[in-house]
Amino acid sequence: MRRVISFIISMIPINKLKIFCYNFFMGYKISYKASVGFFNVINAEELHVFDDAVLGNFLRVNGKPKVFLYEKVKLKSYTAINGYGKLVINENTVVNSAYFDLASFINIGKNVVIGGKGTEFWTHGYDINRNKLIGGITIGDNTYIGSRVIFNLGISVAANVSIGAGTVVSKTIKESFQFIVSNQIVCKKAKEVSVSNNYHYLGIINGEKVFSKNMKE
Repeated sequence: MRRVISFIISMIPINKLKIFCYNFFMGYKISYKASVGFFNVINAEELHVFDDAVLGNFLRVNGKPKVFLYEKVKLKSYTAINGYGKLVINENTVVNSAYFDLASFINIGKNVVIGGKGTEFWTHGYDINRNKLIGGITIGDNTYIGSRVIFNLGISVAANVSIGAGTVVSKTIKESFQFIVSNQIVCKKAKEVSVSNNYHYLGIINGEKVFSKNMKE
Protein backbone atom coordinates (compact mmCIF):
# COMPACT_ATOMS: atom_id res chain seq x y z
CA MET A 1 0.00 0.00 0.00
CA ARG A 2 2.83 2.44 0.83
CA ARG A 3 4.31 1.88 -2.61
CA VAL A 4 0.99 2.74 -4.26
CA ILE A 5 0.53 5.85 -2.11
CA SER A 6 4.08 6.94 -2.90
CA PHE A 7 3.52 6.57 -6.64
CA ILE A 8 0.26 8.53 -6.50
CA ILE A 9 1.96 11.33 -4.57
CA SER A 10 4.76 11.45 -7.16
CA MET A 11 2.21 12.43 -9.81
CA ILE A 12 1.21 15.67 -8.04
CA PRO A 13 2.36 18.51 -10.33
CA ILE A 14 2.93 21.15 -7.62
CA ASN A 15 6.27 20.50 -5.91
CA LYS A 16 5.49 21.92 -2.45
CA LEU A 17 2.14 20.12 -2.32
CA LYS A 18 3.90 16.90 -3.32
CA ILE A 19 6.45 17.35 -0.54
CA PHE A 20 3.70 18.08 1.98
CA CYS A 21 1.97 14.81 1.03
CA TYR A 22 5.21 12.80 1.32
CA ASN A 23 5.83 14.27 4.76
CA PHE A 24 2.25 13.94 6.01
CA PHE A 25 1.22 10.58 4.57
CA MET A 26 4.59 8.78 4.41
CA GLY A 27 6.28 10.31 7.46
CA TYR A 28 9.27 11.61 5.49
CA LYS A 29 11.26 14.75 6.28
CA ILE A 30 11.74 16.54 2.96
CA SER A 31 12.71 20.21 2.87
CA TYR A 32 10.30 22.46 1.02
CA LYS A 33 13.39 23.89 -0.69
CA ALA A 34 14.06 20.51 -2.31
CA SER A 35 12.68 19.32 -5.66
CA VAL A 36 11.07 15.92 -6.27
CA GLY A 37 10.36 14.46 -9.72
CA PHE A 38 7.62 12.25 -11.13
CA PHE A 39 6.84 8.50 -11.44
CA ASN A 40 8.80 7.64 -8.29
CA VAL A 41 8.16 4.71 -5.93
CA ILE A 42 9.79 5.58 -2.59
CA ASN A 43 9.21 3.09 0.23
CA ALA A 44 11.75 3.99 2.92
CA GLU A 45 11.71 3.61 6.68
CA GLU A 46 13.23 7.09 6.88
CA LEU A 47 13.80 9.67 4.16
CA HIS A 48 15.57 12.93 5.02
CA VAL A 49 16.04 15.37 2.14
CA PHE A 50 17.74 18.69 2.87
CA ASP A 51 17.68 22.13 1.21
CA ASP A 52 18.22 22.40 -2.55
CA ALA A 53 18.47 18.63 -3.05
CA VAL A 54 16.98 17.34 -6.31
CA LEU A 55 15.30 13.95 -6.77
CA GLY A 56 14.78 12.95 -10.40
CA ASN A 57 12.14 10.80 -12.10
CA PHE A 58 11.54 7.03 -12.03
CA LEU A 59 13.38 6.53 -8.73
CA ARG A 60 12.88 3.19 -6.96
CA VAL A 61 13.41 2.84 -3.19
CA ASN A 62 12.46 -0.56 -1.75
CA GLY A 63 13.13 -2.62 1.36
CA LYS A 64 12.54 0.27 3.78
CA PRO A 65 16.09 1.67 4.09
CA LYS A 66 17.10 4.84 5.93
CA VAL A 67 18.12 7.48 3.38
CA PHE A 68 19.78 10.85 4.06
CA LEU A 69 20.29 13.25 1.14
CA TYR A 70 22.09 16.39 2.25
CA GLU A 71 22.17 19.90 0.75
CA LYS A 72 22.41 20.20 -3.05
CA VAL A 73 22.53 16.45 -3.66
CA LYS A 74 21.28 15.53 -7.13
CA LEU A 75 19.80 12.02 -7.29
CA LYS A 76 19.10 11.72 -10.98
CA SER A 77 16.48 9.66 -12.80
CA TYR A 78 16.39 5.84 -12.75
CA THR A 79 18.47 5.52 -9.59
CA ALA A 80 17.46 2.50 -7.46
CA ILE A 81 17.95 1.87 -3.73
CA ASN A 82 17.14 -1.54 -2.28
CA GLY A 83 17.55 -3.01 1.20
CA TYR A 84 17.20 -2.23 4.88
CA GLY A 85 20.52 -0.47 5.59
CA LYS A 86 21.46 3.19 5.75
CA LEU A 87 22.43 5.38 2.78
CA VAL A 88 24.05 8.78 3.41
CA ILE A 89 24.87 11.05 0.45
CA ASN A 90 26.62 14.23 1.52
CA GLU A 91 26.56 17.78 0.17
CA ASN A 92 26.96 18.68 -3.52
CA THR A 93 27.13 15.08 -4.70
CA VAL A 94 25.67 14.06 -8.07
CA VAL A 95 24.36 10.53 -8.67
CA ASN A 96 23.60 9.45 -12.23
CA SER A 97 21.44 6.34 -12.59
CA ALA A 98 23.16 4.15 -9.98
CA TYR A 99 22.10 1.08 -7.97
CA PHE A 100 22.58 0.92 -4.19
CA ASP A 101 22.30 -2.46 -2.43
CA LEU A 102 21.72 -1.78 1.26
CA ALA A 103 22.32 -4.98 3.18
CA SER A 104 24.71 -2.76 5.17
CA PHE A 105 25.54 0.97 5.16
CA ILE A 106 26.78 3.15 2.29
CA ASN A 107 28.30 6.58 2.97
CA ILE A 108 29.07 8.86 0.00
CA GLY A 109 31.21 11.93 0.72
CA LYS A 110 30.87 15.56 -0.34
CA ASN A 111 31.37 16.79 -3.94
CA VAL A 112 31.34 13.27 -5.36
CA VAL A 113 30.30 12.66 -8.98
CA ILE A 114 28.89 9.25 -9.87
CA GLY A 115 28.99 9.80 -13.61
CA GLY A 116 27.55 8.11 -16.68
CA LYS A 117 25.17 5.30 -15.82
CA GLY A 118 25.05 1.79 -14.43
CA THR A 119 27.36 2.08 -11.40
CA GLU A 120 26.51 -0.45 -8.66
CA PHE A 121 27.26 -0.54 -4.94
CA TRP A 122 26.98 -4.04 -3.41
CA THR A 123 27.06 -4.54 0.36
CA HIS A 124 26.34 -8.27 0.37
CA GLY A 125 27.68 -11.44 -1.23
CA TYR A 126 28.28 -15.14 -0.46
CA ASP A 127 31.25 -17.38 0.24
CA ILE A 128 31.76 -20.84 -1.27
CA ASN A 129 29.51 -22.43 1.38
CA ARG A 130 26.65 -19.98 0.73
CA ASN A 131 27.22 -18.09 3.96
CA LYS A 132 25.94 -14.57 3.46
CA LEU A 133 28.54 -11.79 3.77
CA ILE A 134 27.71 -8.14 4.44
CA GLY A 135 29.92 -5.07 4.70
CA GLY A 136 29.57 -1.33 4.28
CA ILE A 137 31.00 1.00 1.62
CA THR A 138 32.50 4.45 2.23
CA ILE A 139 33.43 6.87 -0.57
CA GLY A 140 35.62 9.87 0.28
CA ASP A 141 35.05 13.51 -0.67
CA ASN A 142 35.79 14.86 -4.17
CA THR A 143 35.79 11.43 -5.81
CA TYR A 144 34.87 10.94 -9.46
CA ILE A 145 33.33 7.61 -10.48
CA GLY A 146 32.90 6.68 -14.15
CA SER A 147 30.15 4.62 -15.79
CA ARG A 148 29.44 1.03 -14.79
CA VAL A 149 31.84 0.86 -11.86
CA ILE A 150 31.08 -1.97 -9.41
CA PHE A 151 31.89 -1.61 -5.70
CA ASN A 152 32.10 -4.80 -3.67
CA LEU A 153 31.22 -5.07 0.00
CA GLY A 154 33.46 -3.96 2.82
CA ILE A 155 35.62 -1.37 1.05
CA SER A 156 36.40 2.32 1.42
CA VAL A 157 37.81 4.86 -1.02
CA ALA A 158 40.02 7.79 0.03
CA ALA A 159 39.17 11.38 -0.87
CA ASN A 160 40.27 12.93 -4.18
CA VAL A 161 40.29 9.72 -6.22
CA SER A 162 39.19 9.20 -9.83
CA ILE A 163 37.84 5.76 -10.80
CA GLY A 164 37.68 4.86 -14.48
CA ALA A 165 34.65 3.40 -16.25
CA GLY A 166 34.09 -0.34 -15.88
CA THR A 167 36.36 -0.75 -12.87
CA VAL A 168 35.57 -3.37 -10.21
CA VAL A 169 36.57 -2.02 -6.80
CA SER A 170 37.08 -5.01 -4.51
CA LYS A 171 39.76 -3.61 -2.19
CA THR A 172 40.07 -0.48 -0.09
CA ILE A 173 41.79 2.47 -1.79
CA LYS A 174 43.79 4.18 0.96
CA GLU A 175 45.76 6.85 -0.95
CA SER A 176 44.33 10.10 -2.27
CA PHE A 177 45.03 11.64 -5.69
CA GLN A 178 44.95 8.29 -7.47
CA PHE A 179 43.48 7.30 -10.83
CA ILE A 180 42.08 3.78 -10.54
CA VAL A 181 41.20 1.58 -13.50
CA SER A 182 41.06 -2.20 -13.80
CA ASN A 183 39.95 -4.72 -16.37
CA GLN A 184 42.05 -7.65 -15.17
CA ILE A 185 40.77 -11.06 -14.07
CA VAL A 186 42.47 -12.18 -10.88
CA CYS A 187 42.17 -15.85 -9.78
CA LYS A 188 42.84 -16.98 -6.25
CA LYS A 189 41.86 -19.94 -4.14
CA ALA A 190 38.41 -19.62 -2.59
CA LYS A 191 37.93 -20.21 1.12
CA GLU A 192 35.09 -20.23 3.60
CA VAL A 193 34.63 -16.82 5.18
CA SER A 194 34.33 -18.23 8.69
CA VAL A 195 38.11 -18.85 8.74
CA SER A 196 38.85 -15.15 8.14
CA ASN A 197 39.52 -12.69 10.95
CA ASN A 198 37.99 -9.92 8.86
CA TYR A 199 34.41 -11.10 9.50
CA HIS A 200 32.29 -11.78 12.56
CA TYR A 201 29.27 -14.05 12.76
CA LEU A 202 25.90 -12.32 13.18
CA GLY A 203 23.72 -15.42 13.33
CA ILE A 204 21.09 -17.00 11.12
CA ILE A 205 18.91 -14.38 9.40
CA ASN A 206 16.08 -15.45 7.10
CA GLY A 207 17.49 -18.97 7.02
CA GLU A 208 21.02 -17.88 6.03
CA LYS A 209 24.25 -17.79 8.06
CA VAL A 210 25.33 -14.14 7.98
CA PHE A 211 28.86 -12.79 8.50
CA SER A 212 29.63 -9.05 8.67
CA LYS A 213 32.93 -7.53 7.60
CA ASN A 214 34.62 -5.58 10.36
CA MET A 215 34.20 -1.92 9.37
CA LYS A 216 33.15 1.32 11.05
CA GLU A 217 30.10 3.11 9.67
